[in-house]
Amino acid sequence: MSTSLLQAIWIRTLAIRAGISSGAERVTMWLVLVLLVGGVAIGVTQLTTERVQPLKVTQRTDYLEDSAGVTVKEALDRLRSSARQSTQSTSLHPRETFWMRFEVGDLPKQRIVGELRLLRVSSGQFWMVTDAEGGASNAAGELLTPIKYRMAKGGTALDISMPYAGKLEILAKLSPTSISRPKAFFWRAADFDVSGPLFERGGGALAGTLIILALFSAIIAVLNRDRVFWLFSGWLITTLRVASVNNGWDAAWLGLAYSPNSIEVILLATLSLHALLTVELFRALFSHHLRPRVLQVFYSLRVLCIGLTGIAFFVRTETFLPALWGISVVGIMVLIGSLAYILVKNKSRVAIWYSLSWVFTFGGLLAEVAFVTGLTSEPSGILNAQVGAVVSALLTAIALAERLQMEKTRRLAAQTQAVGALRQYRDNYNSLPIGLFALDEFGAFTGYNPAFAEMLGLPPFSSSGPRMTWSTLFGRESLDDLEIALRGTR
Repeated sequence: MSTSLLQAIWIRTLAIRAGISSGAERVTMWLVLVLLVGGVAIGVTQLTTERVQPLKVTQRTDYLEDSAGVTVKEALDRLRSSARQSTQSTSLHPRETFWMRFEVGDLPKQRIVGELRLLRVSSGQFWMVTDAEGGASNAAGELLTPIKYRMAKGGTALDISMPYAGKLEILAKLSPTSISRPKAFFWRAADFDVSGPLFERGGGALAGTLIILALFSAIIAVLNRDRVFWLFSGWLITTLRVASVNNGWDAAWLGLAYSPNSIEVILLATLSLHALLTVELFRALFSHHLRPRVLQVFYSLRVLCIGLTGIAFFVRTETFLPALWGISVVGIMVLIGSLAYILVKNKSRVAIWYSLSWVFTFGGLLAEVAFVTGLTSEPSGILNAQVGAVVSALLTAIALAERLQMEKTRRLAAQTQAVGALRQYRDNYNSLPIGLFALDEFGAFTGYNPAFAEMLGLPPFSSSGPRMTWSTLFGRESLDDLEIALRGTR
């Protein structure tokens, strides 16, 4: 085959590959654009929507496991004693009935709604502990006024009529269906009614944004045949599920209602899958930067996460979660250490963008923790867990786009080098003083150099010209002799 034809086929192959790559890059650009628009939309919604804030957030909630023969007075006394000693139950069984007490001060004398976020109960009793008239008295002369409750905003809402301005103390006996410790917020009744649609809007914006991103990532994975984008797509879905669990949107996800047992199993499987996909995504992005020993650690983490995912359908929550948190702590430490090593040694732009995604993830979580613990007086309107999740996804998508661009640059450099070598071969082929030629299986010339053309008085070779055969120049017998001679050299 002639060198010009070889070069034409090679260049055509490069063009086809470049076209496929360009298509994937255009979809990647749209992915990043959608991520950016989604993040900005959620941020603008957070900033421009008329926001309502709770009056108070409890800084402490005390728990007591229900045991046989515990009376209301005994439960209240023991919970108060626990509060004075600054101790909290850490062995609370999420499936068993338990007592709960919390108090909050400086509430106005008006209708109040207490929101116990993430708390879902199959049955429960709530009492307001006061020294005013109108309730059942305990042995200490205090009055226990029953409080009505209802399901709202992914948790439980208490309708409270404050008899006076000041401190509110609430005692409850509950049989929960959720496994999360509740966060207690106290609202003016009108403000709580306004916060409901905002709560649903925030969940819808987060779900819509991340699901669209996951679909775009899957399209890129198909176009570019890239496993990393499949991992990213799955990671986005599990990120959405984790965010839904943390904010109370998991009970009715994508319009589907789930039973309490199903919610629990899905939660455990989602958490372990999220850990697994985080490990796999990191390995896919940075495996070529890591030492073999570190890669072995990530391999071990992957095996552990796969094992956890398998047992999530069979073990109890109180057994599963400590194992998951232990593996997660080790995994995060290894991941942060590996990122620091890559940033110092290689200064990879992919690692920089990926590191920033973790910064915003932790930033959103810390903003939520700061509000719940009282470090800030109101939730951040700029950075919270939802905005942090979307911005983190955006930055991770930019990291993947940067990786795709770097791979394209390396591929083009290799292709340029290959084309240069091909041209060098052609120049050498044409400049050699020795006659060189190539034949196909039928004895037709597929190429020859100028020296060969000069020896036989032939015109310069052209792939588009008339086909010339060996038999035409030297006879059929000569072609047979040449074929026999060539076979003898093999």
